[in-house]
Amino acid sequence: MRALCHHYGVELQHFSPNAITAAAIFAVVCEGYLGIMLHWDLWLHLYRGELFHAPGGATGVRKPVRAGCLNLVLKTGKAEEPREYIPVGLTSNHTQWDSQWFYLRNDDDLFPDFTERLISNRPDH
Repeated sequence: MRALCHHYGVELQHFSPNAITAAAIFAVVCEGYLGIMLHWDLWLHLYRGELFHAPGGATGVRKPVRAGCLNLVLKTGKAEEPREYIPVGLTSNHTQWDSQWFYLRNDDDLFPDFTERLISNRPDH
């Protein structure tokens, strides 16, 4: 998760629920199925980051959000035939998930500091 924070220029609260699920599934595939340590080049081959912006009301301008704005999605073609990765069905509607979101203290300073900043640029690296 630290590598993902650094690579995409985000903090822990910026990951959407599906992004956390995608990272966990990737870890299981590497360690449990392939029998290898997490492989950064494989991650970069399979995934990209996408920002979510909330609808902006009458103006139509989409607004950055404080939590859950980063989605980690498979790059185009990675889940289609012939498959390069396992098919994963993730929840498409997490209505009001952010009302139950919590933040853990960073006692050992291993993660970026919590700043409450909005992410507005595109993190797709």
